Amino acid sequence: MSQRTVAFLTSSNMVVDGTNKREDSYEHDLEFGLFNEAAKTRNIKLVEVVWDEPDINWRQFDAVLVGTTWDYVQKRELFFAVMQQIDSQTLLLNSLETLKSNSDKQYLLDLAVKGVPTIPTISVDLVTAENVAAAFESFATDKLVIKPKIGAGAWRQVLLGKDQPIPPANELPEAGALLQPFLPSIQSHGELSMLFYDGEFSHAIRKTPKIGDYRIQSVYGGIDTKDEPSHQEMQLAKTALSALYEMPLYARVDIVLGLDMQPLLIELEMIEPYHYVEQGANCGNMLMQALLRRLQ
Repeated sequence: MSQRTVAFLTSSNMVVDGTNKREDSYEHDLEFGLFNEAAKTRNIKLVEVVWDEPDINWRQFDAVLVGTTWDYVQKRELFFAVMQQIDSQTLLLNSLETLKSNSDKQYLLDLAVKGVPTIPTISVDLVTAENVAAAFESFATDKLVIKPKIGAGAWRQVLLGKDQPIPPANELPEAGALLQPFLPSIQSHGELSMLFYDGEFSHAIRKTPKIGDYRIQSVYGGIDTKDEPSHQEMQLAKTALSALYEMPLYARVDIVLGLDMQPLLIELEMIEPYHYVEQGANCGNMLMQALLRRLQ
């Protein structure tokens, strides 16, 4: 079989010679390193490409993988213009339709309508004192999590107590937001992330926040440990994936425990998830094998 050339999209703040390099850019190095080794064994040339570099001929690639494009939220309009361009010239993975639908966390409400157990969520066009008060009452909770519909990595996310004033506008989501009850299990049990490739389970990790925090991302002191999903968690993940209109090449299913300690979907990441390669040494092989099936 002739060599295939595949672009692995990243952002300028993740690469060695990039500007304003992110604190967690080492995760890109780990992820690309593992995927690249798996690609080599399958005669695939995996090439790092900064997604918003100008004048790229996307036709030179047999496929383009959306990788660590961890600045896309701040450049969303440009990002999807580039993805549209790529889609018109070669195979984009995940697909353009999947990327678009997954970029707005409104998809949680869509999955809930399809019967997927999800964290209770109210969608608002703009955070106001009135809809925050209504959410406290609706959820019968003393703490709310307010997060952007379009966002990543806890960007502009707020944990608000019932007796606290609403933060200033520059700390809140800029536009559409999701209001969700704070679940104490986040601090006691963390969040389970499960990685799937073409619907096949690879590995799971449990993300727990540092003491006194609720954010599970590593940049906030969160800790990742390998874990095994329960039967219920596995069934929930498969139910969520089967509810999609198409099976993504890769997906990360994030699950938390509700007040009744039953699993709930909190996120289904299909744009640029971190794959937690430290705990999933075989995920590179699974991804590249699934990619070859798409190319064939």
